[in-house]
Amino acid sequence: MRLELISAVEDYFGRQVGDVADEVDDRSTHREAAVIFIVLKAKIRPEKRNEWLVGIKQYTADVRQEPGNVSFDYYENSESPNEFVIVEAFADSDAGSAHVATEHAQNFFPFMSRVISEKPKINYQELTGEAWSEMAEVSPE
Repeated sequence: MRLELISAVEDYFGRQVGDVADEVDDRSTHREAAVIFIVLKAKIRPEKRNEWLVGIKQYTADVRQEPGNVSFDYYENSESPNEFVIVEAFADSDAGSAHVATEHAQNFFPFMSRVISEKPKINYQELTGEAWSEMAEVSPE
């Protein structure tokens, strides 16, 4: 189910804006525990686009430094400019709670309120097992 969701998100939001080309480290591929998995969809006001891009880039860098963060990436919908998806994974509920309490998160939430055009949508899941696993259907040739 997780892989299908990720695949669907990547298929729907064909253009990646966040820099996820970095190599995935061992903590994000081998973690076995309950994880928090969040997909957030946000529409940004066109006149606030540049401000959003600067803000989300910095926020991404800050969140990726959190000890309990497994991954944090953002994407823009290639067919609907200014519609973004954020895909987040945290090691467990404690890491998720710690994330929300950070100074950068507390600053980002009001920032986000100033740049969105409508209330964001969220899919929040608590999952057991690894944060990420290999896709069975596809391998490199």
